Amino acid sequence: MRKAILLVGVMLTMVSYCTLDFPEDPKAPKWHVEIERIPLFSGDTLRLGDQLSPNDFNRLIPDSVLSINSEDEKGINLKDKLKIQAQQSSFSEQLGEFEILAEQSAESNVHFVDILPELSSLVGTSSVLDTTPLSPVEKFNTLEDFISVSVVSGRVRYDVTNNLGFEMVGDVRLALIDVGRGNVAIDTVRLESMENNQSKTYYIDLQGKVISSEIKTVFFGVLYGSNGESVYIPTTSSLEVSITPETIIVDEAHARLKSQLLNLSGKVDISSDSLTVKTAEIESGNFYLRFENHFEFDIHLDIHIPSLKDGSNNVVSTSMNIPAGVWADDAIILDDGKIDFIDEGIAFEVEAQLMPQLDRMYILRSSDEIQGKIDFTDIQFTSVIADFNITTGFPEFTKKLFSERPEKLKNFVFHDVRLELQFLDTPFDLGLNLAFEGMRKDSSFTLHLQKNVPSGGSLILNRDGVNNDGSFPTIVDVANILPEYITVTGKARVMGTDVSFHKDDDIGIGYILDFPLIFSTTDASYSKIDTLKISNNMRDRLKENLISAGINISIMNGFPISGWLTLFVGSSYDDVNTEIFSINLPRPTMTNSGVVISGGEGLIQLGLDESRIRAIADGNYYRFKISLDDTGEATLTANDFIIVRDVYISGKFLFDPEGMSDNDS
Repeated sequence: MRKAILLVGVMLTMVSYCTLDFPEDPKAPKWHVEIERIPLFSGDTLRLGDQLSPNDFNRLIPDSVLSINSEDEKGINLKDKLKIQAQQSSFSEQLGEFEILAEQSAESNVHFVDILPELSSLVGTSSVLDTTPLSPVEKFNTLEDFISVSVVSGRVRYDVTNNLGFEMVGDVRLALIDVGRGNVAIDTVRLESMENNQSKTYYIDLQGKVISSEIKTVFFGVLYGSNGESVYIPTTSSLEVSITPETIIVDEAHARLKSQLLNLSGKVDISSDSLTVKTAEIESGNFYLRFENHFEFDIHLDIHIPSLKDGSNNVVSTSMNIPAGVWADDAIILDDGKIDFIDEGIAFEVEAQLMPQLDRMYILRSSDEIQGKIDFTDIQFTSVIADFNITTGFPEFTKKLFSERPEKLKNFVFHDVRLELQFLDTPFDLGLNLAFEGMRKDSSFTLHLQKNVPSGGSLILNRDGVNNDGSFPTIVDVANILPEYITVTGKARVMGTDVSFHKDDDIGIGYILDFPLIFSTTDASYSKIDTLKISNNMRDRLKENLISAGINISIMNGFPISGWLTLFVGSSYDDVNTEIFSINLPRPTMTNSGVVISGGEGLIQLGLDESRIRAIADGNYYRFKISLDDTGEATLTANDFIIVRDVYISGKFLFDPEGMSDNDS
């Protein structure tokens, strides 16, 4: 940061004489006396910085005309942005596969005389049986637990008991036929050899089958006989067959249903373009659950939301009994809870207990849905870990610069001003759309900019644009109207991934404003007024006894710009306008880049006429005015100076003993 440039007052030295004629009294003895040094004032140093009133400038840094270091207490506050706005979300979960109530058996007997009608005369006798083809026998059954089902998994169990009275050996088969669907063959099994009174179990898989309740079993094949041995064939000779469906899981059915528990899960999408929350602590909020029961039976729901925890860190859960065909509602208060979002949503688990009446048949499909709605109020977060892409207002910053346009700077054109915006302790990247407006009563100038600032970065505006991007116009154009106020307004886009942020956190903003005195000027001038240090007796002598006089001035100019030094005197502070002399500032020795190596020195003597001597004698105040020559661009530093010293009058006085007082010497 450049330090305020101090313009150091210039001293010239001039000695010159002119002769003044005064009437002499021939009656008194008088003579001329040479007086070499009558000091007008002590040595003086003029600095530009000293000439600028604190009411005009806030100069924290000596090398700057004006400097401000200010931290905006407000900063960028995201508290009102850490929320999910109220919204409604509907969801549905399909019932999926379910189990029907299929537990009733259908029994039938296949008699000897039915499968071997040509051997019916042997019943009640002992005989040798030869190999004999079986006459196909159909046994019709009705499964009482359903009318029609589409089977996902399950089977029919056949329990077969040999009550023929002899060992059954042969190629005996049974086929399951769906009569209700047009005698569609479902499957066939082969019966193994069975001793008399022995039972065996066989299964027909129903996976992928659509079956009705009207079925028949067909027995056919070849009986190999009694292997040459005589066997007794009782009058009740038969095969006893029992048909039982087992664990029939279906995706569509017109059937009796079991009371069963279905596990459902899902996610409610809660999308926000600006804030993608991964996990958060909740300050306040509610949501309302509403489930609709489209089924013809009651359901009981146990709802668990693992992504939500209450103030005691317990998973949020609730239960609902929903009668057939109605809606049910429940409210959950989220205050002081925690939430974990899964892919921008809230995950939930539902245990749905189906409670059908066992004596009724229901039509049901796996695609049937349990439907629900979630209505959110605004959910305000205390803290979040989230992806941010929030646009918010940039806190307005207004700073008073110049209460009035300083006359001392009216002809200056600043070539550089530095305004730095520091974003303090922020984890975010910022996209800024700002307006910097300088305002006076009679004029204003606004600089607009759009700029991205990475985390930990700052925004520097100077004559090289914004962060040295060469953009135009610049903040210098705002400064050159010498604004009474400068105001910063606009929008900020706050961006970041997986950022941890608390509602009380702010993005602090620090402002550093510096007016280094890099300028060009036309007809610029500065003044300093002080008291003439001349005794009253000496003032009388200057007016009454001075014969001739000159003024001597010693000056050193360490200022890198040429110009003029003018001395004025006056009787009142508000009227110091009588010019005594005006001289060129001696040029200092400088490098090619304009840096002063040594000051330019001069010892100057100038004559004073009667009017100027009387003006000095009558004056109470003096004023130095430094007028600077036109310059294209110059830079002043605190080491540049103008020193005026050894300012005194030398001359010839008329010595009059009669007019002297005791204090004259």
